[in-house]
Amino acid sequence: MNQKNHPLQLNVGFIVHQSIGFSRDFQFDTSHIHLPPDLDVQDLSGEVRVTRTTEGVLLQAEFQGDIPIECSRCLDDFDITVQTDFTELYVF
Repeated sequence: MNQKNHPLQLNVGFIVHQSIGFSRDFQFDTSHIHLPPDLDVQDLSGEVRVTRTTEGVLLQAEFQGDIPIECSRCLDDFDITVQTDFTELYVF
């Protein structure tokens, strides 16, 4: 699939054939992305490190972006910056 249409999709198949400890960093930067069912993120940026381990592939990610929300008191719209990080191990 095309990176432009799926900006968070990575092809990491090449890493299976690398030696244990090999890692590669991927940078993400997109002006807008819609995450179903109802999350729109502006100025999404982040970094993902993919590492070959003895168990499989370790993915470490950090992302930040702006989401539009509405103040529950005054009902004005504004953007808030959110950040997340996560680690996933894909075993094979």
